[in-house]
Amino acid sequence: MQVCLPDSIILEIFYNLEAQDLCRAGGACRQWRLVSRDKMLWRHIKLKLPTSLRKMWKFVRTCLNDSVLSLKIEGRLQKQRDQFDRVISNAIMKNVSARCPNLNTLHINYANLVDVQIIESFPRKLQTLSLVGSVMHYTLFSSVIGQQSGEIPEGLRSVDLSHCSCTRNADVTMLARQCKSLQVLRLNNCYRLTCAGIETALSGITGLLELGIRQLQLSRPSLQGLLKHKHLEVLDISGSEQFEAVWIKDICSRLSALRYLYISACANVRDDAMLYFDPKLLKHLKLLDVSQTSVTSQAVDQFKAKFPHCRVCFTQEL
Repeated sequence: MQVCLPDSIILEIFYNLEAQDLCRAGGACRQWRLVSRDKMLWRHIKLKLPTSLRKMWKFVRTCLNDSVLSLKIEGRLQKQRDQFDRVISNAIMKNVSARCPNLNTLHINYANLVDVQIIESFPRKLQTLSLVGSVMHYTLFSSVIGQQSGEIPEGLRSVDLSHCSCTRNADVTMLARQCKSLQVLRLNNCYRLTCAGIETALSGITGLLELGIRQLQLSRPSLQGLLKHKHLEVLDISGSEQFEAVWIKDICSRLSALRYLYISACANVRDDAMLYFDPKLLKHLKLLDVSQTSVTSQAVDQFKAKFPHCRVCFTQEL
């Protein structure tokens, strides 16, 4: 005897499917096809990047609509560094923008974006943009420098360019000039950035709440620019070869709202550096990461005595 599940249960199951699986499920029977077209299922889309331009266009034209709020596309460059992944272009992005006018979150991670040459093709209502590990065209951001404002999403609050090897000083200069209200900026492992680029970005942006500059150069002037963001809650400067233990005093005195501090893999962070932390200044600290440093368990215990509610990540001695 055939048993048909109620639409409500099928809908609950379909909520857990990625876009491709949802499309396949819709071809099983008439009931599933009708349920799979429910707009609630297409508000937050997760998609594995199609292998051809034709498949990408088919997905855009058949699945995207004005109910989409977030779109997360996962490419294959993390596993395969080749060129077959070029299935996103200016035309694709403009079509996405037209079909999804309410899109506010866009993640295109580990994808080849060399055919997307202008940031103006991105949706206008974007608040969060993540291009982690993607290969970008060199004009994607810098092409709008010096032009009129409003050509990039005005409401942009979070940008993550971590592991984008093509990110240059000119790109962060654009962000500083036209995205002054950014609250989250992650530039981790963008090795082309210099101290000058970081200083420019930090001086142009106001109201930053989270900053990630892991494995980047950090000079005294760039630190001073960082310390101006007194509302900063998350700071990741791990792997900085220039980091000095005495800088912790400045961080404590200027960044009183700090909740999460990552200074792992900093060669100059040793036991004496832990003495600079002042619980009267960092009242909200919840996490300190000093892993891959020379900090000993004894110094960590002393720190925990002063910060009983703070979790410490460190490398155990053998």
